[in-house]
Parts: sequence; structure tokens; C-alpha cells
Amino acid sequence: METVNVLVGLSLDKEHLDSIASVDARVKATPGAELIRQEFRGAPSTALDKALAETEALFALRMPPNLLARAPRLRWVQLFQAGTDMLPGTGLLESPVVVTSASGGNAVPVAEHALALALMLARRAPQLLQAQRERRWERHVSTVLLAGKTAGVVGLGHIGREVARRMRAFDMKLLAIRRGAQPGEKDPDVDELYSPPQLATLLARSDFVFLCLPLLPDTRHLMGETQLRAMKPSSFLINVARGALVEERALVQALQEGRLAGAGVDVFEKEPLPPDSPLWEIPNLILSPHIAGGTDQGPGRTVALFCENLKRYLTGKPLINVVDKEKGY
Repeated sequence: METVNVLVGLSLDKEHLDSIASVDARVKATPGAELIRQEFRGAPSTALDKALAETEALFALRMPPNLLARAPRLRWVQLFQAGTDMLPGTGLLESPVVVTSASGGNAVPVAEHALALALMLARRAPQLLQAQRERRWERHVSTVLLAGKTAGVVGLGHIGREVARRMRAFDMKLLAIRRGAQPGEKDPDVDELYSPPQLATLLARSDFVFLCLPLLPDTRHLMGETQLRAMKPSSFLINVARGALVEERALVQALQEGRLAGAGVDVFEKEPLPPDSPLWEIPNLILSPHIAGGTDQGPGRTVALFCENLKRYLTGKPLINVVDKEKGY
């Protein structure tokens, strides 16, 4: 029986590693998280080179440099995350290696986080917490009622749909943009479906704009000064996708000038966010350190997806979430 060498380039506990190894007797799972972290610090790793030389399947968050040259037996890469923006430059998009993403695996927690950001902005949570720290009894009535407002979801994939369903529960009108949407096309999860060229229309009509789309060459800085000016001064921007979708300098200016009511941001152009970034000091912005997908269940959902794909790989069945290399996601 031929062994299938699987390199797990993640910090997983023994329970999850055991679940991977128990998928099939042919699986030899080699943890490589520490090795890959050393590699990114520039430290030499003979052990990693040895592991990569035998690797047929890689389950990882980041790709080691010169992956294809160091892993000549590589046939399949399972990404730990839904986003594929780390693939350009690795050679994987140009290679015959199959790549699968974790798309949908963290859609529910990310959507819940987006909802939390929206609610905190609407109910003025930063001001409430500041008054609490200062022991000030400060009552205000200028909160925003979600019911009857319009939510615009940019990117109607797994996460975008979960966001739309939650906003629907608040009696909001739902607009969404989906790549490839045709004129007049309907979607059961939203009231109106738009195509990407109609972004300005969605922005002008929305009270809350949720960014839920992948980072691709044509979506980088999708939200720049022109797009932010298209939004209502009373509207809020929520980004739980990728930081580079938004031109941060333009966002800072829009918030400081009062051209937006506020923003909730979980992702940034540079992470960790530098201590001197002006985003830290903006009172009508709530930021979180790229944690929207984290839950009390840990990586269990993504590990389960990988195990299902591993079963399929071993039995020759179609894999789940295969990345379209021409589209890049």
C-alpha cells in the first residue's frame, strides 16, 4: 500500500492531527508548523526541505518559498483560509497542482463578526465604553435603527450570503453585488442583485456596506476616494474580507472629514496594524485584529473540510472548493 505524505503546515493540536492521520491507513501526516514559521524568519530548515521533498499533499496557511522546486511530488494544496491572495507568485496558479480553499468554512463566524461590528457602530458602542471607563452617566438617543435601513453586500459568496441572511433578520432591505450577475437576475437571499459595474449605485443606496469579496488584481483598492464619496455621509462601511480592498488613506480622510458615519474593520493593508497608523485614533472606527473567523470551536470546521477532501483525494472523487486558476479563486 503506497503511503500518501501529508505535510500539515499549521499549529494543530494532537486531536486534529490524529483525525487527519486516521482518514486512511495510507496517510502519513507530518506536522510542519514550526518549520514553516522558521522558514519565514529566514532560518534554514533541513528538516523542512526533507519533509517537502516527500510531500504529496500540503495543508497550510502560508506557502514556503520556492515551494514547487522543493516539493517535486506535490499534487494537491489545501488552503487553511478562504482567501487565495497568497497564491500569485508561488507558481501554483501556473502549475498542474490542484489547489482547494477553505471557502465557506468560516462563513458563519465571519458573518456574525460583521453583524457585531454593524451593531456596535449603530448603537455607539465606542462612546458607551468610553463613558463607562470614565464613570460618566451619559445618555444619548442618536443611535441608528437597523430596521428599515438598506444593507449592501459586496461579494455574494459564502460569507456574503451569511451576512445577508443575518441582516434580513433585522428587517433590512438587501442589495448585493455578485460577479457574473446578469441584468434582471434574481437571488433568493437579497432583494436586488447587481453586477460589479453597478458598485456606485449600491454604495449610494446603502446605509451599511459589507465587503465580503476576495482580493484579486481587479478588486485591490476597490474602495478608494471616489467610491467612498459615493456613499451616504450617514452610512457605515464594514470590511471583514481583505484589507487591501480599501485604500486606507482614503478611508481615514473620509472618516475624519465626516463623509462617513463610521467603519468597522477586521482586516488591514499591513498586518499587524502599525502602532503609528491613524486608524487607531479615529473615534468612529471600530477595529479588530483579523479575528473574525476565530471561534470557540477552533480550527475544527476547516480540519473537517480537509479530512473530507483527503478522503476524496484518496478515492479519486472530485474535491470540494477547487480554485479556478483563471479566476484566481
